Amino acid sequence: MVSVIIPVYNVKSYIDKCMETIMNQTFKEMEIILINDGSTDGSDKKCIEWSKKDNRIVYVSKKNEGLGPTRNLGIKMAKYDYVVFVDSDDWLELNAIEKLYREITKCGADIAYMDFYFSRYNKNNELEEKRFRRPFKIDGAVNVDQMPELICDLDARMWSKMFKRSLFIDNNIEMPAHPYEDFPIMPLLVIYAKSVCQVKEPLYHYYYERPNNLIGEFKNKIFISNGLNELCDSFIKRNLFNKYRKQLERYCMDMTRFAVNSASLVDISKNELDNYLSKFYGFIEKYFPETLSMIELKILSWGSYSNRLIAHGTLFSHKNLERHYCFSSIISSMSNCCDDFLIKHKNKFRENMVKYDVRKTFSNSEESGIKNASYVFIDFLEEINDIIKYENTYFTKSEAFNECEVDKQLEYEVISITNPERNGLWEESCKKFIEYLKKYKSSKQIILLKLKLTENYGTLVKQFKYSNANEIRQINKILDYYYSYFEEHFKGVYSVELNDKTFDYTEQDFEYGCYPYYYNQVYYNNIVDKLIEKIR
Repeated sequence: MVSVIIPVYNVKSYIDKCMETIMNQTFKEMEIILINDGSTDGSDKKCIEWSKKDNRIVYVSKKNEGLGPTRNLGIKMAKYDYVVFVDSDDWLELNAIEKLYREITKCGADIAYMDFYFSRYNKNNELEEKRFRRPFKIDGAVNVDQMPELICDLDARMWSKMFKRSLFIDNNIEMPAHPYEDFPIMPLLVIYAKSVCQVKEPLYHYYYERPNNLIGEFKNKIFISNGLNELCDSFIKRNLFNKYRKQLERYCMDMTRFAVNSASLVDISKNELDNYLSKFYGFIEKYFPETLSMIELKILSWGSYSNRLIAHGTLFSHKNLERHYCFSSIISSMSNCCDDFLIKHKNKFRENMVKYDVRKTFSNSEESGIKNASYVFIDFLEEINDIIKYENTYFTKSEAFNECEVDKQLEYEVISITNPERNGLWEESCKKFIEYLKKYKSSKQIILLKLKLTENYGTLVKQFKYSNANEIRQINKILDYYYSYFEEHFKGVYSVELNDKTFDYTEQDFEYGCYPYYYNQVYYNNIVDKLIEKIR
């Protein structure tokens, strides 16, 4: 039925927990292929002990070659139609294999994937876990013809999935012999799969930040550039490159961003950094030369958190986000500075955003970052917040502002978005906003993201109306007016919105919450695609 493939390398302290959750699975019709990959810490003895406990365990020992070749060997050895990969320092929920097998056979799919936990023990030896949520949810079976986004949006982790063994054998797909061995083959597996299905539960515990965990070592990230080249070469040899170029480029750029942003987290010399980055920029020049112009792009993000997510998806490095102004409105930004009270918030990001709003940092060109930005991304989702009129100025009564502590009692008037007097105030402030932008940026450097509230939430296949959908519709009419007013008074700006409403919903399990001012990762990715086509 199912072959469980477990590569083992120097995990003496962890393998027992892993094996206990495998042997106690509710699904019994399986073989466990335990492969010692040249361990030097006594893990081999642990494997031998386990192999004597259950005749379903097949034990093999070999010289050290790495995860890729070890998994490839397991695939060749497997006698069943379906394979599951488990890293030997991780563990499973006891019904994981049963649920994966039930779903993949019910749907007649070649790949079934599941959610999982990032798990670690803190300094007090307490287990801390964070659920990884997929960028989209699917119901039933879906293939790349129906949903091309599967190629670039389905994560590459081998251990979070069950596969039809024939996918590897019939299509001659093997993992390379270097770290980050999974991502160079995942797009191929998805393309060749008859269909893909999902188990919408976290059933796998990925144990990270353990000592000697290769994935955690920065020096191994240089191998990502090897994998990128291998992936694109494979697509070319299989005559798939041109057909899936758009999806492949996004997938490769996401991996490149991951690698480039990792460099900012370590202390290395300039020569080391230049050599590291040159590998990735060389890859881009070889396969996606038109994207080279994006490398030094700098963005100032003014608007909602969705704006920030879109900016990050457009940039090569998060360091190139010149500044983000979230929880701020046009009326507040163009009003008088106020610094007569202290602001504190338990979340430093939110505290800074409220301070920018109250102190009017954006309207100070020397501090705002507008001079250095290649583009300014603007959206008006924050305009849905009430406005506070305080003495001779205005603040944005955002969620973050409401959570803040201030050192004095504030007496103020609240102006809601539906207040008829607000339109005139907003128009006057918007004209000032536009004039300020024109001092430093041409219309071609202004990107208007026409984001609005979503009326629906759910998954790609099944969606529901928010209970306050009528109210959302009324607010969206006001936002439509705001966007039109801005376009009318700032001719030539580039406006972006998706006419295809397929992804116009909030993902019900979205990482930041199921609220109508969020969309879903596929929606954001499609916006990013349009922006990249325009900018480059």
